Amino acid sequence: MSALSRIASAQDRALARLREGSPDRDLLVQLLESSCLLELAKLDASLDLGTSVQLAADIVTAMFPVSGCSIALATDDGVPWIVSSGMAPIETLIRHRAPIEVDGGSIGELRLGPLTADLDAQPFVESAAAQLATQFARALASERLRRSAATANASRLAAELDGEAPVDTLEAIATLLAAFPGAVAAELLVDHPAVGAPLTVRAGRDHDLKPIVVSRSLPGSGVLAAKVAMQPGAPNPDHALDEVLDRIVGSLARIEREQQLRRDAETDPLTGLGNRRRLQRALAASLSRARRYGEYVAVLLLDLDGFKAVNDTRGHETGDQVLRTVARAARRVTRGYDEVVRLGGDELVIVSPATELLGALALAESVRDAIAEAAATMLPPELALTVSVGIAIHPDSADDADSLLRAADSALYEAKAAGKNRVAIAPATVHAI
Repeated sequence: MSALSRIASAQDRALARLREGSPDRDLLVQLLESSCLLELAKLDASLDLGTSVQLAADIVTAMFPVSGCSIALATDDGVPWIVSSGMAPIETLIRHRAPIEVDGGSIGELRLGPLTADLDAQPFVESAAAQLATQFARALASERLRRSAATANASRLAAELDGEAPVDTLEAIATLLAAFPGAVAAELLVDHPAVGAPLTVRAGRDHDLKPIVVSRSLPGSGVLAAKVAMQPGAPNPDHALDEVLDRIVGSLARIEREQQLRRDAETDPLTGLGNRRRLQRALAASLSRARRYGEYVAVLLLDLDGFKAVNDTRGHETGDQVLRTVARAARRVTRGYDEVVRLGGDELVIVSPATELLGALALAESVRDAIAEAAATMLPPELALTVSVGIAIHPDSADDADSLLRAADSALYEAKAAGKNRVAIAPATVHAI
């Protein structure tokens, strides 16, 4: 039998004798009090505040004849950190209480519920509160430093959010939020074109706790939300979350401005769509994220059937007007984070992140219908435009950007060879996700 087991057994026997009205009652009470105070003194000063306070409450409940114990500690935002053990003593059931004081000032309170034996526990509560004062004072100071550091670091990263690799920074921010005092896990949800498709990053451990949620509405029906799961009784971190989210909002606006400047330099002057340089950037960013999170990326290569006849019979000026109309139609039916690019002539490419095959097929049909309808408003029936589409999916059809484009091009060739005005899909060459 271990030393701890022998202590627990002796404690159980002493409690039983006390409740039975043992004649050596005073000695038993003294034994219980001394044993409990000794265990409180052994609390590891290196433990985090939540664990330290919970252990203290558990020790009192297990080693003293009381139905329940709670400890409330002051925090900087004025909301106490309250931890309970046993039958939590609500205000009306508190029988004994004592302040936890350091340098003449209270940093918290120790509270006992109804006793399971007839005795005056006030002297013990005062002694226990005094025993805990020094340990909790150190723990509170450490927690304040931890919270301050975590908030400062998260806010700094949020302000420095990198438009080239925002996912890396958002993951680091989630990790810092999960390290907040009392936190067990954190989650960031970002729905904004600056980061592409809606993104959720998580950090921390599995839990079944209801999280604290702080959110912001973003332009274009987007949203930014932080969810942090806290230990029971831990103070609410919403003020810190507000600061971090406000910094992220500012960074997203900055990144969007930077992306707009880049788009201006990477824009096809005729249609306003992206050019080849933007295609390379969009593919690289989408594939990088897809590999990290196990997502799909769809590439749709489009060719306008019969466009040469428009140029030959109506002239290049009309052809240019048709291309601009086609570009607007394609952009209208794609999502804000899909990239639509003009390769040259009458070929377009759509890079659609987080899109699997069924979604890509639905998008292809929407684009075909939208382009045909838009072109019909400008051209007579004998010059009606249709669209052939080749689809390639990462990772099924290819894993890298060049191979993905080649696969989409091969599928487009099949669609044209099969009679045009249709969709063809590149075959799968690797295992699906």
